[in-house]
Amino acid sequence: MEVSDFYKIFDPTKAEILILEEEAIKLGDHVDFFYAYFMLEDILYSVNGRFPVQPYYNLGKPDFHDDRVFLKRYRKNGNGYEIDDIVDLGPGGDPRVVSDGKNAYAIIITVNLSEKDPLGASLYDIREKRRVAIRVKDPDFVYGKNWQPYLSNGELFFVHRLTPFRVYKLNVQDGIAELVREADINFKLPQFHSNTGADSFQSFPMFRGGGNALESNGWIYGLGRATSQRYRHHPFFWSARDGSDLTIVMTGFFYDFYRCGFNIIDPTSIFYHNGDLYFGLCCTERDWAHNQALLHLLVVFRGDEAKSGLRLSEFFEERAICEKGGVPNLCRHMFFCIEMPCGIASIHEFGGRVSVGERGHLVHGPYLPVKTEGRFCAELSYLTKSTHPDEMIVGNFEVTACKLDSSGNQIGFETLGIVDLVSTNMTMGEVRIEFEATTHLGDLLEFRVFVEEGVLLNAYHIRTWDVVDTSTNSTSTPMILESDS
Repeated sequence: MEVSDFYKIFDPTKAEILILEEEAIKLGDHVDFFYAYFMLEDILYSVNGRFPVQPYYNLGKPDFHDDRVFLKRYRKNGNGYEIDDIVDLGPGGDPRVVSDGKNAYAIIITVNLSEKDPLGASLYDIREKRRVAIRVKDPDFVYGKNWQPYLSNGELFFVHRLTPFRVYKLNVQDGIAELVREADINFKLPQFHSNTGADSFQSFPMFRGGGNALESNGWIYGLGRATSQRYRHHPFFWSARDGSDLTIVMTGFFYDFYRCGFNIIDPTSIFYHNGDLYFGLCCTERDWAHNQALLHLLVVFRGDEAKSGLRLSEFFEERAICEKGGVPNLCRHMFFCIEMPCGIASIHEFGGRVSVGERGHLVHGPYLPVKTEGRFCAELSYLTKSTHPDEMIVGNFEVTACKLDSSGNQIGFETLGIVDLVSTNMTMGEVRIEFEATTHLGDLLEFRVFVEEGVLLNAYHIRTWDVVDTSTNSTSTPMILESDS
């Protein structure tokens, strides 16, 4: 199927939600993540990873990579499904699954910290309940983790990369993979973040795989995601025959997810069953390793209209909006610190802005006009890299408001709240300020993150929300966002 035909199927008014699971995840938890759904003999299954939520600075440490993979079987429950059985498939993560209804295979990414190149992969034959290591006949092969498996005439293949376009054939008996198709195509759009810390050029492309792919009449097609920042994934539709004709299309289908606060939108699976297209998604507010909302979805685009289940369009209508027309909603929003101005030398690292020892304002902005009366909360998420005595003050977080004079200059700054930042010594920290905005309608709101000399502090994001119940001083972070209407 060509991409021009494929993306037209994705209409939120015709998408019926079969599985919807949302939770607030916390640092230190082990969380089920990235459900790859599929049908096998008319029964719905999924394979998912279970990952520890830890700061990225723990990369390479055993606890950070303490992940496992689970196979789950479902039974029907009304218009949806519920879990019927769970099988532990062992260590690994980032599963991709493909099934033709008779056979099903999961590609599982593995990590072996004792190896020079710690990434590897294995194949799990779901029908045969057999797992083998995947070996690639190429000494320069880079494993990565965004493979897109598909079945063609009962044989297993996977798209290893989109740019350059590479397809491997995988022997399901011995796990040996051989390159069968390659096209030298490159959009010259690398990812803009590093896997190792401070931003630098990496060979990984911005456009990469999502869940599995599909094959029909010589066309390979599917969904991928573009990584513009560590905390932003942009789904796209793609198709190709030989690879040199690779076509990528982005549409407005996924914008409602952004408007509702999800910045990581990862396709996990696509498959047809009884003529209907099923589609899995995993969504979070930002990249892994933060306190945030996590959403799992399985929807079906039916050949006719949706049945009595909740439609995707109705789901969005019930959600609180975090932005409109690209303008943040102070009542529900996450402001990323590397997208705001900085007054001192800094670097970008692991999705945050990091001071390098200079004293001054690491973050200031966004100078958002206050359009809503009420009381609000602002919460800064940060981490100190430099080592200091426990509870040592390393800076402060401040909320201010100002006006503009007739020449457009900022005047009349007023501090609405300020709180000290203390050393976290390589663990995540959060501080909150509750402030009143009723007398500041039309003023420009500014957040300031100030650091002392010699401090290496990573400022990740600032979350804002409205404090609804002031009588109980309720300031719990609304990570699962429902509409206030």
